[in-house]
Amino acid sequence: ENEVNMQLMIWDPSVHHCDIWNQPHRDFYFGDHHIRILQNNDEDHRIGHLIWDASFVLSDYITNNIPTIFNNKNILELGSGTGVVGILASLLGGNVTLTDMNEILPQLSKNVELNTDNSHNIQVKELKWGIEEHISRFEDKKYDYILLSDCCYLPCTYTPLVYTLRKLSDTTTNIIMCNNRRYDREQCFYDELSQYFYMEEVSKALLHPSFRDTKYKIWKINKL
Repeated sequence: ENEVNMQLMIWDPSVHHCDIWNQPHRDFYFGDHHIRILQNNDEDHRIGHLIWDASFVLSDYITNNIPTIFNNKNILELGSGTGVVGILASLLGGNVTLTDMNEILPQLSKNVELNTDNSHNIQVKELKWGIEEHISRFEDKKYDYILLSDCCYLPCTYTPLVYTLRKLSDTTTNIIMCNNRRYDREQCFYDELSQYFYMEEVSKALLHPSFRDTKYKIWKINKL
């Protein structure tokens, strides 16, 4: 089998990134945990069915800096996609809810089944940002951590995402976000987020060495 180790891939057309996306699965190792992720490069819903580097930057940071903080904590992941970060959080002892749009859930569920068993407290649910009917399904539970990676590339999602974070967090909730800053327009998202949350950038020295000189950033975020 073609296994891919923890050498993370930075987006660069010269390295034939599409060849990596065309692989039916990729294997990664975070500490003692082996995670196999299925991906699908079919045109329909391609974004949510592929592995994006921000999820691995965040997973690497968690593994090497804060591997014990999730034990017995309630964790919500927004925009889970293929589920890398949320699955790792579950393997590290967290009580995890992975969320995304309905059309993403079948593959996300397969990845959860592939990497966890009955000893892990993990579930998959639909959550559309900004939709009260969806948000209300999660408001009865207090989340210690909210995780998200590469979730602010579309301007139409900025306000719904911020609203969802506001509704599902309180001043004790720890939000950890990893993003690759692709466009200047993304400043609008950060400006809106900073109206309601305190944001602290994690030192670049704590990121995987391959990403310290890139536009990837990890933020610790708490409600004002």
